[in-house]
Amino acid sequence: MYKKVASEMGLNKYQVIDIFRAQFDYVAEEMKKKEGASIRLPYLGFFKWSKFKHDLITKNKDKDEREN
Repeated sequence: MYKKVASEMGLNKYQVIDIFRAQFDYVAEEMKKKEGASIRLPYLGFFKWSKFKHDLITKNKDKDEREN
């Protein structure tokens, strides 16, 4: 898919990969801020930072680290 888009747009494969990943990098960056902001990516989904989910993941991560 990357090669096809790259040839159609006159870019190299790595530029296309960076463009595709940019939207997900942005979502990850915003979620790290923990300000409760929400992000909508058209045709993909709605993302919102949740304190409950963060606490649940952190709790499970801490538990896994203690077991090892």
